[in-house]
Amino acid sequence: MGTFHKPKGKFPDTYLDYIVVMEYNTFLEWSLDYVSPTPPDDFVNYIMANPNLMEQYADVLMYTLPSPRYKWYEPTNFQKI
Repeated sequence: MGTFHKPKGKFPDTYLDYIVVMEYNTFLEWSLDYVSPTPPDDFVNYIMANPNLMEQYADVLMYTLPSPRYKWYEPTNFQKI
């Protein structure tokens, strides 16, 4: 990172060059239109029939909580949080 990077909202400037942000619920379906050569029908059907497939391979999932976000962290029971 030869140049100084300013933080981009929720993303730290330290690893900004290494961050990938994508919508898991639509990524595979969307990407099928851009695969070349066109994938076989059984592969497309498999992807479409398994909308949560990407979550099986994720190391980390991050969620944006509804407002007011601080309410989600108020309970004293850590298991509930």
